[in-house]
Amino acid sequence: MSDASSSTTALPALDNTMGMLYLSALFAMGLWGAGTVQMYFYYTTYPQDSRWLKYLVAVTWCADTANQGLISQLVYTYLVTNFANPAYLSALQPTLLPMMFLTGIIALLAQTFFCWRIWRLSNANIWLTGATYIVCFASFVSTMVFYGIAADYNEFAQLIPLHPYMHALNVLSAASDVIIAMVLVFLLRKQRTGYRKTNTMINRLSLFALNTGAICGLCAILTLVFNIVYPDTYIYMLFYIIVCRVYMNSLLATLNSRETIRAIGNATIINSMPNFSNQESISLSFVGGNGHPELGLESSGTTENYRDSKMAGVRLVAFAHHVQGPHGLRSP
Repeated sequence: MSDASSSTTALPALDNTMGMLYLSALFAMGLWGAGTVQMYFYYTTYPQDSRWLKYLVAVTWCADTANQGLISQLVYTYLVTNFANPAYLSALQPTLLPMMFLTGIIALLAQTFFCWRIWRLSNANIWLTGATYIVCFASFVSTMVFYGIAADYNEFAQLIPLHPYMHALNVLSAASDVIIAMVLVFLLRKQRTGYRKTNTMINRLSLFALNTGAICGLCAILTLVFNIVYPDTYIYMLFYIIVCRVYMNSLLATLNSRETIRAIGNATIINSMPNFSNQESISLSFVGGNGHPELGLESSGTTENYRDSKMAGVRLVAFAHHVQGPHGLRSP
């Protein structure tokens, strides 16, 4: 009885160390469930999407699921298998660093998709897209380098000299997410017109893009801040572990929002147009040609393309409606 009591009192406080890992596993599982629901909605709502986009979603979800399995096994090993074994708390569990590897993969996949949207929205501006992607790829490379350096470590104490490198890694991660959000918002704002309702749709798209990048960037910033302020705790892991779930949910939320954006676009743009007395009916048409969708007004007899007007044209449509193959999109 006394031995059990002394063993219990010998355990250090775990609230800001293993307790943070436990909370990370709970939050990560909740976000994984939300992402799984979004994936089901995506495959049932957009069966016509291109094959590469479906593969992207599948690979991202599989990597995220593997990551969730690793964090669950990590917490179980520390808190159950090695319960009342204080000596093991300083050990670097072998599944921790592979989680970092998978996080880097998931981040690169999501950021590649968002850079592709920048490419389409900027009308294939190779300099803008390339500069943005270089920052994203640099973040990925830094993660892989860190993983390569620490792959054989077996003690948390061995990671202490790498803290400055971890700080630089988090700065790059936050910078890439913020840059993506800012570039998307900038390109969208350039599409503003004199029509109030069209501007309303652009504002909603801008806010959506800003929120998508800001949430991912915020996780990286909080990881950096707590790692600097509380280096002897695992509070920073709470934000680092859930960031890959945030990437997956951001990717799927962007894809699943297309029907809503299409409905907003049809309602707001049509209502913003002047009346055409010689046409019986007018509807918004997304006609694809050579892989580039064009915004037009379709009536019973004619189609008026506003290619050179100030309407939210080719680039806005390319952002709001994912192009599916060489024939583009067409909606009545």
